[in-house]
Amino acid sequence: MMKRVLITGASSGIGKQLALDYFAEGWQVIACGRDETRLVQLSTQCPSIEIRRFDMTDLAATREALAQCQADLVILCAGTCEYLDNGVVDAERVARVLNTNLLGPVNCLDAIFNSHGHQTV
Repeated sequence: MMKRVLITGASSGIGKQLALDYFAEGWQVIACGRDETRLVQLSTQCPSIEIRRFDMTDLAATREALAQCQADLVILCAGTCEYLDNGVVDAERVARVLNTNLLGPVNCLDAIFNSHGHQTV
């Protein structure tokens, strides 16, 4: 049976490269991200890749997207970075980074564990 890997952040950067690498190694890839255009491009490049578009900072959307998701391996590598000018504090930009990089993975884990009835994942 083919192993399945779920990868967040698969529409660009490290996540996309991991999706390509696991696909090349024969894994069934579930590529997740916010950018539907890039996810579709990835699935065109690798036709058997399954794509799931959602914003992992939205718990309800994350739960819906990952409901009953079966994966042997989960790689949570979605993230963002915002640069601030020296001496500038921008709470909205900092919140966006924290929501994506800290709460996003927590939302994904919540969705995955809850969809499995708190069994071993």
